[in-house]
Amino acid sequence: MLKWSENLIVGDTLRTRKDSIIARINDKKPVFSVYLLTLPSGSEGQLDIVSAYFLVQDRIREMTPEILGIFGSRKEALSEITKLAEECYAKNGNADLQQYLRDLNVLQ
Repeated sequence: MLKWSENLIVGDTLRTRKDSIIARINDKKPVFSVYLLTLPSGSEGQLDIVSAYFLVQDRIREMTPEILGIFGSRKEALSEITKLAEECYAKNGNADLQQYLRDLNVLQ
């Protein structure tokens, strides 16, 4: 089962369709042009952007970390990460995005 953040970041392009898209993803139905922001799947990096299309595969679903955001394009997801990094640096003087997301209660 996928773990979704209680305070999920939602891109503007999906705001009105968020619940139906999440339901499709949870039901293992293919979803195109939807990108998810997650913790990194490996030991390096701070965040990953993953196509929701790949979550129809059981093995990929099992390995997917907590989902922190959902966006209508890769560009929108990258834009959100850039915004988060700028906010994080302005507030904390560093680029520790995981800690910043904990402070925002997006990451548990």
